[in-house]
Amino acid sequence: MTAGFYERPDVAKWLSRLPVFAGERLLLDALGDGRQRVAVDVGAGAGRLCPTLRAAGWTYRAADPSAVQIERLLLDQPDAEAVVADGSDLPWAEGSAELALLAFHVLEAIRPRARRLATLREVRRILKPGGVLLLSHHRRWRYHPAKQVCHWIAGGRGGADFGDLVLRGRTSTGGVRVDHLPMHILGGAELRVMARACGFRPVGWVPLKAADGRLTRLLARDVLCRWEAL
Repeated sequence: MTAGFYERPDVAKWLSRLPVFAGERLLLDALGDGRQRVAVDVGAGAGRLCPTLRAAGWTYRAADPSAVQIERLLLDQPDAEAVVADGSDLPWAEGSAELALLAFHVLEAIRPRARRLATLREVRRILKPGGVLLLSHHRRWRYHPAKQVCHWIAGGRGGADFGDLVLRGRTSTGGVRVDHLPMHILGGAELRVMARACGFRPVGWVPLKAADGRLTRLLARDVLCRWEAL
């Protein structure tokens, strides 16, 4: 169902119109001028971050497994370097980028765990040592914890990872229906384990949709992490 969801033209149109969130602007601004540096947008969708990154001087490259999403990206940004490719098999050379993005909960859409690990290892491969990965995710304890438990129990032994969840209804932005969309809501300890296993060091996070600050960090449901490649 996840792949089918992203093949819908209405989803591509919705993703193309999403804003650059406050946390993304905060961390991207902290990276400074992107001239003579490469940013790879993995699971780029319709390329919502493309104009912002290119305006900051980055050489922008995009990959998404959905041909519909890449078609929409190229409709809006016809001269962008964008390819149909899975995040676990990217076409770029080892150590060829300074920045990678798994933006707007891309990692949570990748299931099961083995595929998430394969994607993170491939992202690490294309990053230079010291390169930065920005990834967003929901905070597990703030996102339907009872439903996560019920889904895990209903999945039976080996049938679901803890943190798997099926989303239903309409999104809060754009009115797109997400009935029966499977996601994996990531936990903090789980992320730290994956980072170490795939050659990254977590160095901080900010709320995705609000400026950084003590109260917004406490209340944030969605966060943006900064990892560095070892």
